[in-house]
Amino acid sequence: MTGNDVARSDFSTLDAGDLLPGCSIPIAGSNGQANGARHAFREFQPLPFDGLSRSAAIQLADSMTDVAKSLARLHDAGCCYGRITSSAFHNRGTTGQPEATLWIDPERARQTDAVHNGDPESMYWTPERLQSGLPAKPADDWYALGIVLAEIGLSSSAVAKIWELSRQDGKFVERLIKNLKRSRCDRHLKSIAVPLIRQGAAGSVDQETISRLTVGRSARNRTAVFAAMLIMPLALLLIALNMSRSAERQNAGQQELAALQTKADELELQVSQLLAERQVSQAMPQVVHVPEAVTPAPRNNDRADWSAAFADRPLEQVIEQSESFPTTAWRQQLIAMETLPGQKQWRSQDTKLRRLVQIAVDAPWETDRFEQVVQRITDLNEAYAKWSSWARSSKSIEELKTQHGLMPSGAVKEFLGQWLAEALEIRSFEFQVRVLNAGAGNEFLAHDVGFESPSDADSHSWVWQSTEGAGESTELTVDDYHAGETLSFWLRQDSSIPFWDSTVIKHSFASPLLVWQLGKGLKLQDSESGYAIVLSTDNRFGPPVKLETQAGTVEPVVERKVVDPMKELPFGLE
Repeated sequence: MTGNDVARSDFSTLDAGDLLPGCSIPIAGSNGQANGARHAFREFQPLPFDGLSRSAAIQLADSMTDVAKSLARLHDAGCCYGRITSSAFHNRGTTGQPEATLWIDPERARQTDAVHNGDPESMYWTPERLQSGLPAKPADDWYALGIVLAEIGLSSSAVAKIWELSRQDGKFVERLIKNLKRSRCDRHLKSIAVPLIRQGAAGSVDQETISRLTVGRSARNRTAVFAAMLIMPLALLLIALNMSRSAERQNAGQQELAALQTKADELELQVSQLLAERQVSQAMPQVVHVPEAVTPAPRNNDRADWSAAFADRPLEQVIEQSESFPTTAWRQQLIAMETLPGQKQWRSQDTKLRRLVQIAVDAPWETDRFEQVVQRITDLNEAYAKWSSWARSSKSIEELKTQHGLMPSGAVKEFLGQWLAEALEIRSFEFQVRVLNAGAGNEFLAHDVGFESPSDADSHSWVWQSTEGAGESTELTVDDYHAGETLSFWLRQDSSIPFWDSTVIKHSFASPLLVWQLGKGLKLQDSESGYAIVLSTDNRFGPPVKLETQAGTVEPVVERKVVDPMKELPFGLE
């Protein structure tokens, strides 16, 4: 140890009063020697770090401003302590309102080789200092103070756990900073702890960082208030001038704007109707019209024979059993009706259509019944196309209601109005979550799953049987939901370390008809984590969740990719 190194740990020439209240050194007696290591506070009171309320933690962090001021004076006098830990702080306040004072022990400061890698105190030493064994520099004190601030924000046990897990690869600083940034602790605390740790580990803490720490929150707030007081009169004057200039323009253009808005709504309605008609014509085959009969006219007793053989029987059964019936035109008409796009799905849901189809089956010679079936299915398909475009749109539920009100009267408007009313009535539903696959190399069984909306929130632990997770499922109950609300869903890997959980799926749904879309089965997958899940619900309303396509196949229910949401790597030990 050089003479300069010895001087750094010699506090006998310092005035103890100049360092209070941030630091406390032994008070020198009349002979200039420390008088039994007696401090101004007489009795050391350990400072609490864990289990603090949010207000107590903020007050404790703010009291570190006094510590930083005293530590800066100590460094200016050419001294360094080098043994700052959470246990080195005296509580000069109370348990509910703690305030920190660094309790300096000169004897410990002179023990420059007392700490080795693996000791609990080595967590507060920079990697460079641990390797070199040299006495502390100012950057070492600031680094240790940053670790103490992290303990206030995360808890002592959490920081110690991160240290233990990082001893093998030496990434303690990186992981600690990541967890600090991700935590919900006080922003001011994070803004000073992070640069202290990063710059201290690099061996030099710049003056700007130290100044931010020594200024404190209250002084910064006073500066901001003073600046606001200077700016406010000028801002009010500019606002007044702007309001006076815009008042005339606003009055002059208000009527024109209202007329343009009305015209825009009308044009939007016309465009949406044209798009809906085009979508129906492209996605579904043209209505099959019954060709004129090429067979002889029905005999007088054919109607009676038909009624006796097929009355009150299902459409499909009648088509199968009437193959040899003399009047073939009736059976051809029923076949044409069966092949109408969406007929089967609509018939299972729509009571009136089901009745019209049965009448057409019982009396196929009444062609007007067949035409009524064709017209109703056409109207239902058009309403379905419009409803699907609404579900994919970014419009609010109020905008959909306005657009519906501007539609011309008719069956399509009635169908959409009924489905909208059903959507607005839904207040609760079961949110079903099923795993398709987890990420490659996943080692987690414990997970957390949850959702949040402006009116409701819920989450719970979800433990899988295996790390593959395929086929695992769970449910979340949504008790208070209003159509059009944004609903956020997330899935996390559950870690035993606070603030260390890794989010693997996260997405916010803003669809005005979300519950109906969930009936289809919505797939969420994340390219970074490799996780893929399906969200669904048993709550059914509105049109069928699937219709037959032109090729006669059915839309896949659960293979619909909704989003690839994650843009950032999750925090963890990778």
